[in-house]
Amino acid sequence: MKLYLIAAMTESGVIGLNGEIPWYVPEDLQHFKNTTLGNFVIIGRKTFDALPESAYEGRVYLVLTSNPDFLNKKRDGILYFNDVESVLQYCQTLQLSEKQKIYVAGGENVYNQFIDICDLAMITYIDLPLIKGDNYFPIRNLITNFAEIGTRDWKESRTGIKHKVVGYKRKVINGS
Repeated sequence: MKLYLIAAMTESGVIGLNGEIPWYVPEDLQHFKNTTLGNFVIIGRKTFDALPESAYEGRVYLVLTSNPDFLNKKRDGILYFNDVESVLQYCQTLQLSEKQKIYVAGGENVYNQFIDICDLAMITYIDLPLIKGDNYFPIRNLITNFAEIGTRDWKESRTGIKHKVVGYKRKVINGS
């Protein structure tokens, strides 16, 4: 089982402010949609709750929450888990097709819990160096444990914000 991490952040690691994404890059939202469609997405409850209803379609969400009230909720395409171990055990039971993947899609706590076990990462860098945030991506883990495997050129969004996608693969250390 491979885990794929997907995130959008500034080069300083900002991923959120006051429970929201502090920029609007519709091309990156389309990239997220196209990439995760038909796949499984591990996500934190607060991040999940911030998604628009349209994001629920065509994916199976594996939502991590510490709130026991959510564990009994039932909804098509949405499963709730209370810890990393239980969601990983569930993922081990999945009969994935060749095209299906399991993505880790944030927020901050989920990235911190999963980055050290993800195999690949797809990061959209947002060119907003002065933007402030209160949620951050674990950049140090990314730089230390992953090697860049591909970069797209900077593009300008129709909203005027530059962005680029960079792919990473976990470094092999001592044959492991």
